[in-house]
Order: sequence, then C-alpha cells, then structure tokens
Amino acid sequence: MESNISNIKQELRIHSEKLEGADLDHTILEERISKVESERDRLWEECDYQREKIIELQTRSMKDNLLIGGIPETNEATDDPEALLKNFIKTELGVENDINFQLVHRIRRRSDGKPRSMIAKFTSRKDRDMVLNAAPVKLVGKPQFTVNEQYPPEVNERRRILYPVFKEARRRGQTARMKVDKLYIDGYLYNPPTHDPSRNDGPRDRFGDHSRSQDQRWTSQPPNRHNYHGPPAPPSGHQHDSQ
Repeated sequence: MESNISNIKQELRIHSEKLEGADLDHTILEERISKVESERDRLWEECDYQREKIIELQTRSMKDNLLIGGIPETNEATDDPEALLKNFIKTELGVENDINFQLVHRIRRRSDGKPRSMIAKFTSRKDRDMVLNAAPVKLVGKPQFTVNEQYPPEVNERRRILYPVFKEARRRGQTARMKVDKLYIDGYLYNPPTHDPSRNDGPRDRFGDHSRSQDQRWTSQPPNRHNYHGPPAPPSGHQHDSQ
C-alpha cells in the first residue's frame, strides 16, 4: 500500500512539473506572439507612411497637369495633340493667350470608342489655372468635353468617396472645397468613416481604418456647434484649415 501511494505521489509530482513546464512554454509563446504582433504593426505603419509619401510625390509631379477629354482624333499618323489642344483652348474655352506646354500626349484607347483623353503638362501654373477655371463657364452644355486636374488613382478614389459629401454640403449652403484628397467644410477637415473590408488584416489609412467609429469622422469642432448644420455634427476636433 505504501509503495502504491509513493508511486502515485511520484506520478503527481512528474505531472505537476510537466504542467509547470507547459505553463512556462505558454508564457514564452505569448511573449513571442506579442513581439511579432508589435513588429507587424510597426511594419504596417511604416508601409502606410511610405505609401503616402509615394502618393504625395506622384501628386506633386502632376500639379501642372490637366486631363482633357473629348477632343476628336485625326488620323493616328498625323494626330498632333498639342496643336489640337491649343485650338481647343482658343475656340472652346475662349482663352486667347499663347499657352505653352512641356508635354501633351494622348492616353490609352477607350473601350467606348470615344476619343482618347489628353494629358497636358503646362509650362506655367498660371496658364494651367486659367484653362481649368475657364472650363466650367465655357463648356456649359458641352458634356462631350471634360477638363480636370490629374491625380494618382488612390487620390481619385478618395475624391470619389468625398464628392457626395461635398455636394451635400454645398446644397446646404455651406462653404465646401476639395484640396487634393481632403475635404474642408466651413473650414474644418472632414474625415470619411468608410473602410475597405478587404484590408482588415493589412495597413490602414484615413480612408481604410476600420477601427474608426462613425462619430470620429470629423477632425475638428466648430466653435459655435449649436449653429452648425453640416452632415453629422462633429463631436470632437483637432485640425482646422487655416489656408
């Protein structure tokens, strides 16, 4: 009997030591997982930062560009985009100034058979703005023509998300303006609450942070909140457009 009890005690001691070892292994594993997750988050942040820097550089490289659509094409061998664009600017936009370009070229063919759009890089930013500002006035009733600023695809997608909010703010009589991929309403920066579900395990940006709640879409709070009638009332604030 005593021998059996001794054996049982020994087995219990062995099992106890194994459990203690398993607990230690589990603790070590948890620490390693925590370190890996921290490093993963750091790399995500670095990836986001580098991606935004690339988009910023691309945007700056396009700051003197306009994307013009609807100008008919001539024979491909004789098509002179720059000459056609200069004629368009004078005849359709009524700009008589002698506009100079660094480069004018057409982009890829369209699937709908319409004329290929042109990308024009202006020598002068003043000339670019003159053409851009003339378009909304002179092209009324001529939907076949388009004149737009050129942006990287990521910025275009962000502007697409913001545009309905921009239109709604204007409809309400508020002061709304787009500045590249940012929307300011009555001078305050609007932050979209939407996110891309496909990025649940990847880097976040201000258009894809699924941890942001619906109430965190505004990054600034107007000083007279009770007089503010914009789309959802901003609950908190940090940044104001002073430019």
